[in-house]
Amino acid sequence: MPSSVEINVAPVQLGVGDTVIGTVPGGKGWNVARVAICNTDTAPRVVTLATNTGGAVTDTETEEKEISIPAKSSFSWGPLMLPAGRVIQGKADVAAKVSCRIHGWEVTP
Repeated sequence: MPSSVEINVAPVQLGVGDTVIGTVPGGKGWNVARVAICNTDTAPRVVTLATNTGGAVTDTETEEKEISIPAKSSFSWGPLMLPAGRVIQGKADVAAKVSCRIHGWEVTP
């Protein structure tokens, strides 16, 4: 019988290059209610988000490209249904000013 637990991934600060926010473990799936993206800076920040199987993100894997998030504001991305092995990645125009956290459920079939 399938079971589920809350996704337990620590918050991540985005860098200027592709930054892993979370990876779906083997034999599991993620039902992501949202990925909370918070700009902690006093200036607007630009963020790109993607899902792939790891490695460098290409334009075809990008799901949200160059979203402008106002200063001291948040953006929610989701919902997402992801199979085992999928990687959620993001990057920002400035490092260490945008934090991300995954909210949802990890499902074991």
